[in-house]
Amino acid sequence: MTTEDKYSLKEKQKIYDEYFESDNILKQSLDGLPRYNSKVDDYIIKNNKLIFELLELRGPDLIRLAIARHCDCTCRSFICDFQDIFNLYWMLNEYVNSKIKLD
Repeated sequence: MTTEDKYSLKEKQKIYDEYFESDNILKQSLDGLPRYNSKVDDYIIKNNKLIFELLELRGPDLIRLAIARHCDCTCRSFICDFQDIFNLYWMLNEYVNSKIKLD
């Protein structure tokens, strides 16, 4: 599965910079943008587990992947696209399947 890139990496960085400061603080509202968050429950909060977020800034060609701990506003953030997410999906799927014993 592939998608054609609409933006160069330089263009992606410029668009990203319209939304976020260098320390990931918001510059403008993200309301209405497609956003996907990992599970956050009592276990995640109590044990300070990682939380993940995908945010489509400009559709599947410009996605922000963020990784943080609960209440930590200094998240790690990466500019990626659908193909990057797809590659991550397959790598995680392979890892999880290697740890699960199928009956």
